[in-house]
Amino acid sequence: MDENKIILIPSTPSGIHVGSVFNNIFIISNTTEESSSDSVMWDFSNVFSIHPFMVFALSLFKSVSEKRIELINAHSNITEYLRLLHFDTFYEARQSCCSELYEYSKRNFIPVCRFAATDDEIQHNLQCLIQSQYDISALSTPLAYIFGELICNVAQHSEHNDVYLFSQYAENGEELYVCIADKGIGIYSSYVRADKYLSQIGDNDAVALRLANEGYSAKNLPGAENRGFGISTSKKMLVNGLGGSFYVMSGNALQISSADEDDKYLELPQNIEWQGTMIFLRIPCKVPDGFNYIDYLE
Repeated sequence: MDENKIILIPSTPSGIHVGSVFNNIFIISNTTEESSSDSVMWDFSNVFSIHPFMVFALSLFKSVSEKRIELINAHSNITEYLRLLHFDTFYEARQSCCSELYEYSKRNFIPVCRFAATDDEIQHNLQCLIQSQYDISALSTPLAYIFGELICNVAQHSEHNDVYLFSQYAENGEELYVCIADKGIGIYSSYVRADKYLSQIGDNDAVALRLANEGYSAKNLPGAENRGFGISTSKKMLVNGLGGSFYVMSGNALQISSADEDDKYLELPQNIEWQGTMIFLRIPCKVPDGFNYIDYLE
């Protein structure tokens, strides 16, 4: 057996191009899983800043890896940040611990929380906590809609009740990064389980992701209840309405949606995938003139 594999983690400041963030996530997760050693060390000696998308994805990948992953050489401020973030353990969000969570109201992030997708009160309390960190009351309604739609997807489609949520503001307070994930069956398998659109999807996660964005439902319900994954309306509201960015990883596919380019649905190498769905949101804190969330409801 090889000695412990050491993987050097790069510094990823919040201003870095998001493509570089995802490339680093993929390289780290792939190098970790491809190692012939049972033990892997993630070396943080070069890390002075971590992009919110990066820290969330690494926390989730670490939690499902069969490797023993140890974090080494982190600077004291990074060590404290990861501790407060519950990087290794997740914060079990329940009604009984809501008062404890409010210690984060004076910070610019909340920890990586795990809670039941059906717990509407916890979802509401977390949203209120996020809004309390900066004055973004103008975003209250669209944020509630986006959170509600995306978290509801976990309960309806993932066959896994736990949802993972993390948020962090940019240092200048002008942008909010929100990450939502589950460890369920993923979007492709949701269509397979429902036996819907299989001739269009084939065995392609990227096509399944595109159909979800176009509102093709994996449910078998009447009328308006039979709309799609909530991804479509949430993405339009965020990208077209608020000028933000919307990224989804499910299976071995990645969706990239932003205000300045057309949607992209990328097939990732077969050895890079997430068994479930991860959603990454970049939300501008200033609402554009003329924005009305009602324009994006279906």
